[in-house]
Amino acid sequence: MRRLAPALILSFLFGCRADFIEPGAPIVVDELIGKPWLVESSSIPGATIAGATHLFNADRTFLSYTSGRTPFCGEWSESRGSIRVQSVESSSDIFFDILSQRTDTVNLVIRGNNQSSEITYVPGQWPRTQFQREAESPPANFTPATRAGVLTGEDRDDWRETPDVHCRLSFFPAYPNPATQTDSVTVRLTVTGSTGLRSGLVLGGFDNTSTFQLLDSIPSIPRSGSYIFRFTLAKLRRLGLRRLYVIDGVGNTITYGDVMIQGV
Repeated sequence: MRRLAPALILSFLFGCRADFIEPGAPIVVDELIGKPWLVESSSIPGATIAGATHLFNADRTFLSYTSGRTPFCGEWSESRGSIRVQSVESSSDIFFDILSQRTDTVNLVIRGNNQSSEITYVPGQWPRTQFQREAESPPANFTPATRAGVLTGEDRDDWRETPDVHCRLSFFPAYPNPATQTDSVTVRLTVTGSTGLRSGLVLGGFDNTSTFQLLDSIPSIPRSGSYIFRFTLAKLRRLGLRRLYVIDGVGNTITYGDVMIQGV
């Protein structure tokens, strides 16, 4: 996996630089775990961290989601009265120190690599609903790929993971794309760490009668590693640009992507 420089990781969270701020009062970790927190404000005007949603999961994963941007993720731990977050893509550390805490508001300093910002948390909502709306939008483009799986273009909307599983599941776009109804199409899945999934995954799409057709499934994902969906598009019984969905056992869309189905 490509490693990002610490300054880039922190710029992603802060959006700008600031003077270093010493850590504040000891943090009460239990009050933050398992709840989505909206960054209502930042001490730095215009900092991109404002408007982000943060989630400290019980499995020690940390996720930061901002609309229109790739989610940031890491692993958190307690460190000398602070929460320490280490990016999964670099060795850089980010620290969260609580300054004050009430039932519905938490004031913190987020710091690292001589950058810092005072932020305010308020209860938020994890952006699953927004992702679901994007998944249900009409297909508009696709990521072209050869039969060997070489990508020759990119549709940034394709094969993004829901924020719930980002950095634990990643999908390689469908190939070949375009494809005929009888071509064998592959979608690769890489799993790192605990997925939080209670069941396997299914991949499918809607046919010409708007009926969801199952194209392939992975019955269970017991451990980290590589998994493969392999299928044909004949069940969709239609040509043109079509959307495929990967769905978990309780009906949540995990990812989606578009394929161009061509005649033989």
